[in-house]
Amino acid sequence: MAKLLLQTVERTEFIELLHGFKDDPNVEEMSQFFLESYLNTPDKSRNETPLHFASKFGAADVVEVLITYPLCKMKPNVQGKEPKDIICERDPNAKPEVKEAIKKLLKERSFCACTAIS
Repeated sequence: MAKLLLQTVERTEFIELLHGFKDDPNVEEMSQFFLESYLNTPDKSRNETPLHFASKFGAADVVEVLITYPLCKMKPNVQGKEPKDIICERDPNAKPEVKEAIKKLLKERSFCACTAIS
């Protein structure tokens, strides 16, 4: 579902349908704004992004979808914790392989972000 939602939001055709704009030169910019908003808008209480929630609830498949988008950011929550710091905190029955999969995905993302900047 997360993949479908993000794929829809990033499509310029969706923005054109949503706002009734046809052939507007700003559609691509609006599409990227919507995508960035869906990826990184934190909740109001703990300042946690969708990546925090996916990590904390042990949703490795959602973590994988989110990190495929370069716009997805690793931000700290109100406690200063990033998604890598709260893996499976809300899933007491999480299997070790799920925790390892999420840890690996987030580590690879951190590594990729660092290497992309150099």
